[in-house]
Amino acid sequence: MSVVVVDYAWSHPSIAKLQSLNAIGVARYVSNDSAKNLSSDEYASLKRAGIAVTLVWETTANRALSGYDGGKNDADKAEKLADALGYPKSAAIYFAVDFDAGPTQRRTVTQYLKGARDSCERPIGVYGSYYVIEDAAGQDTADYFWQTLAWSGGQVSQYHDLLQVVTGSTPQYDINYVAHADWGQDVKHHDPFVYPIFPLSHGHVFGDNDVTTGHNLHLWQQRMRNRGWSITVDDDYGPETKGVALAFQREKNLVADGLIGPHTWNAAWLSPVT
Repeated sequence: MSVVVVDYAWSHPSIAKLQSLNAIGVARYVSNDSAKNLSSDEYASLKRAGIAVTLVWETTANRALSGYDGGKNDADKAEKLADALGYPKSAAIYFAVDFDAGPTQRRTVTQYLKGARDSCERPIGVYGSYYVIEDAAGQDTADYFWQTLAWSGGQVSQYHDLLQVVTGSTPQYDINYVAHADWGQDVKHHDPFVYPIFPLSHGHVFGDNDVTTGHNLHLWQQRMRNRGWSITVDDDYGPETKGVALAFQREKNLVADGLIGPHTWNAAWLSPVT
């Protein structure tokens, strides 16, 4: 079972529930709503349980459309709340873009993040769709990237540190897979299980007429072997690896082309073994 980070707002899963989910951490809110925010007591309880914490600022879903000045103001407020909690200066504060931001709106989001970065003493992260994450990485407006699959058109950014994939219920919480050991949390874990990020640059895949050897392809091959597939771990995209990729794609209802792109790569770690 993969380790996860759980995020939640007003409904609080118990420590026992978090542990049953294999959560190494949580993402908790700072905002204008004290009922939504991480409290000092809750923070202490999470620390005692060895559960790491990162903070996310969100007031309204489209607050990032307030531009540069809005980002500066929000970062000032978020910093004060983080300081009151005793949240380390080395840990990140994420800023949420919790809506389907179009191209023109994303230009305003970029200004919002620039304002937050200029005012924030801590590293900043951004929560949003594939397109928001790609923009923020390309514009260098954030240090950490938390992607939701919502509004992402099935695409997974190569830059993500956290990937929000599942919504729970009763109480409501969201499940996030961890792509890197450092995801902006307050306490760094030693060698947690994380899945390796897709190693090729945007637009490239393992397959005929593209990348056919090296670039850590062996990690995917080993993962597939661990899942029970008969495959040689040799860092080479040959007929055997192509055949396994094709069969796996059919099993998981992915595009069945035998090419190993980000979706087929990530599914080797994120999809259940059947």
